[in-house]
Amino acid sequence: MSNFILADEYVTDTVGLIIYLENRQLGIYSQQIFNSAKAGKTTIYIPSMVLAEIMYLSEKEENYFNLVGSFSVISTISKLQRASYKF
Repeated sequence: MSNFILADEYVTDTVGLIIYLENRQLGIYSQQIFNSAKAGKTTIYIPSMVLAEIMYLSEKEENYFNLVGSFSVISTISKLQRASYKF
């Protein structure tokens, strides 16, 4: 494995965020990035389009992922924001 140096800022996409929110297995570098952001060392930006796609998927495909409707997504993202994520 090569040395991985974390940047100060990242942008997530829909799939990466859904996998993280569902506590599914992320790639090793992605997991390090999300853990670093949770610890307040790195910023992960979530584009509004990503939030719109998650809302769309939660309404269209109720069982698409293990988040219970739009309010759970918003609640989860709000908790992430309090854990030093910047939106």
